[in-house]
Amino acid sequence: MLILISAMAFAFLFIRIIYTQSFRFLFLPWNLFLAFVPYAITNYIMRKEHNMYRIKIIAYLAIWWLFLPNAPYIVTDLVHLKLSSYYSVWLDMLIIYLFSIAGLLFGFKSVKNAALIITSQFGAKYHSIFVNLAVLSCGFGIYLGRIVRLNSWDMILHPFVNLQYILKLFVHPDNSLIAWSFSLIVGFFLLALYHIFSLFATYDYQEKSI
Repeated sequence: MLILISAMAFAFLFIRIIYTQSFRFLFLPWNLFLAFVPYAITNYIMRKEHNMYRIKIIAYLAIWWLFLPNAPYIVTDLVHLKLSSYYSVWLDMLIIYLFSIAGLLFGFKSVKNAALIITSQFGAKYHSIFVNLAVLSCGFGIYLGRIVRLNSWDMILHPFVNLQYILKLFVHPDNSLIAWSFSLIVGFFLLALYHIFSLFATYDYQEKSI
């Protein structure tokens, strides 16, 4: 499913390039690559988990958490539709939808993988707490990316400056109403989507088992 949707997204993007003679949406493949990163990290951990120390697994999961908001972030690329022409807006909308769905699926699948890793390392009692916190935190990550214009690389290259800014949001939440309103609304929206995804994934697994 992930391969199919990604292939459709790239196919329609190619059609748009031919149709409009414009490369304006070439940022979408890069965004989808960033959405793939957390999925790749959890797959790597699951393959090597038995030969890794717990502290190393935690370090990889910290990097995973840093990149996780990139997966649902693509949904906010709908903002670029305001620059689309009357004749290309529907094609542009379809392209962004396809890339968004692929990004969400990569992100949700990586959360399920990470939750299995947490359960394996620390026990099932932390499963739900971890999942809810991870998905909810994506709302804050998307706020930092879309509104503040920070990205995951900024946190690595300039950690102290960015952590200072983030700390101010926590220390003075009353002065950051927009930031926390945006983060919570988007976070709970993603959490609802994740649980719907989980229901369908569980149902599909049960059907195959039968």
